[in-house]
Amino acid sequence: MRKIILLPVIIAAIISSNLAFAKNPAKLFKQLTCVTCHGQQGRGMIRRRDRLHPKTGKLLYKKGDLKKGYEAYPKLAGQNVGYLIAQLQDILAGRRNNGKTSKMLKIKPLIDKLTTEDDLKAITSYLSKIK
Repeated sequence: MRKIILLPVIIAAIISSNLAFAKNPAKLFKQLTCVTCHGQQGRGMIRRRDRLHPKTGKLLYKKGDLKKGYEAYPKLAGQNVGYLIAQLQDILAGRRNNGKTSKMLKIKPLIDKLTTEDDLKAITSYLSKIK
């Protein structure tokens, strides 16, 4: 009898763990093409001369060393979660229309198709933890 009861629990655990991997916020950030304007991990579009750290594999950044033409795209990494989600919601709802918001609205159909509100919160949480 115990085996029959445990089987649904095990199946539910496997399904939920697979969903967690499918909705990885770092992967979603890339899949939604956010990296195109905001750079890897939301740190901004850096120049190619920046290199990977030999031990950690993380990119080494130099302050203010953005690619020409990308200065107007905000750095998202390390920002407050509440601020990030509020800005994202305002842009997608059309309440904010300054800077590069018109570019963001062009990918709104992709965002609507691939994400839920929880996914967007997970992405903003992920970005806020990057230093």
